Amino acid sequence: MFLGKNSVTLDAKRRFQFPSKLRDALDVICAKQVYVVSDSRGFLEIYPSTIWHKRAALINALPQSAAQEKVDFYSNSEAAEIDATGRLSLTAPHCDEAALNAGALLLKSAGTHFELWNVEREAAQRAANAQRAPSAAYLAMPAAASVDDLLPAPPKVDLPQA
Repeated sequence: MFLGKNSVTLDAKRRFQFPSKLRDALDVICAKQVYVVSDSRGFLEIYPSTIWHKRAALINALPQSAAQEKVDFYSNSEAAEIDATGRLSLTAPHCDEAALNAGALLLKSAGTHFELWNVEREAAQRAANAQRAPSAAYLAMPAAASVDDLLPAPPKVDLPQA
């Protein structure tokens, strides 16, 4: 699971350096093979190839009534590779769709994948999110009564009988 936020810099050739701790994890998970996907909310999603293929299988299983969603998913996806120096190159259409220009960007971990944001657009989105109520699904999530509820159960150990 990917956690945290990182400031990254996009160069004039539309490349940015993936943070080393994330790059190392991606090397193990997917040999640095990723998919970059334009999101209609104004940022790019970056999926390890293994996760993208699982998502593609779910998309493929959708009924014919979701044909446009299938087209959107595949037409907005692009295979990419983090190079030997740790850089990821983005396409011009992806940069244009997410308003990513040379300079500072924000790479946000989203559990199974990453979001790459224009810093100003992300700040505006964060401000808008602060004004809305939490989703019903989030509010319905059970709360832990104590820290013990969050920890895994200890393993059962059968002690020898004396």
